[in-house]
Formats: sequence, C-alpha cells, structure tokens
Amino acid sequence: PRFKEGVNANLFKKTNINEGRVRPEDVITKYFNPNAESEARQFVSLFGKNAEAMKIGRAGIEDIYRKKVAQGGMSHANFMKDYGRTIDIYDNAGMNLRQRFDVINKDAQRLAKIEDMAKASGNKLSPALPPGSNALAVEKRITDLTNGLDQRQLTAINSVRDDLAREAEYLRLADAGKSSSI
Repeated sequence: PRFKEGVNANLFKKTNINEGRVRPEDVITKYFNPNAESEARQFVSLFGKNAEAMKIGRAGIEDIYRKKVAQGGMSHANFMKDYGRTIDIYDNAGMNLRQRFDVINKDAQRLAKIEDMAKASGNKLSPALPPGSNALAVEKRITDLTNGLDQRQLTAINSVRDDLAREAEYLRLADAGKSSSI
C-alpha cells in the first residue's frame, strides 16, 4: 500500500513510452520541499529501513542545500526557516541533517573570514585559495604546521615567507626582462 499512495504512487508510474515518470535524480525533490512534512513522512515510511536509500536521500538533500545556500545566495537561516520542520522529520529518522548543515555553515563563515583577513593583510595569494574542501585542507595544514608557535615564532615565519615571495617575484621579473631583451 505504501507504494500506491501520495508522492510514492506518482514515482512509479510510467509515461506512454514506458519511461519512469520521475527521473532518479529528481526523486528527492519530490520528498524535500519547504513545509513538506507529509512527503517527508512518506519517504521515511517507504525508505526508512533501507540504509542505502537513506544515505542517498541525505546526499540529495545536501545537494539541495548546496544549490540554494552555497550557490544560490539563500542564507542558512532562511533555508532552515523554510525547511526546518521537514528537516526535523528526516533527523528523527536518523539523517542528522541539521547538524551537518550547521557544520557546513560554520565552515563557510570561517572561510569567508579567512578570505577577508587575506584581503585586509594585503598579501596576494597566488594562486588564490581554491574553493571547497581544498581550501579547508590548506587551512588545516597551515594550522597543523603552526600549532603551538608563539607570536614571535609566527612573526619569524611570516618574515621568511615574505622573503621567499619577494625572491620569487624578483626571479619572475628577471625572467621577463631576459625574454624581452632578446
């Protein structure tokens, strides 16, 4: 019966050319919408005991979050306001979405702060920090390497870094001068 009612019934209908009515990548959008508590309950009823389906569902919901918040310009707070009750249903089923979204939001805020600090310092990162997990890896590596150093040691490290950057710029300019004078 759970396959013959509500959103579930529409998912399994075929078109007149015997294709599924809903594409697999669009399935989660049928179950995850603002204030879509009944659809969320249907998803949990249908797939709640299937760990793989729950994992795929969580990935699809995280993709929606990424598209709306990270790329679409919607604020984290507005997303949580619009989708909060639906997220609670999925969290009660074990998806742990609210905590995952909060971590993503904190990471994004931290990266924005690092970017602002880099702009304010006048240091030009070349090439710029890559977005996403690579930037997190770079930040973590820098933190690991400088962990436990006092302010005097950090100042010395920054001085060496600046010297290396000046030398690299000098060599780049010297190479440019050689090729233009030939």
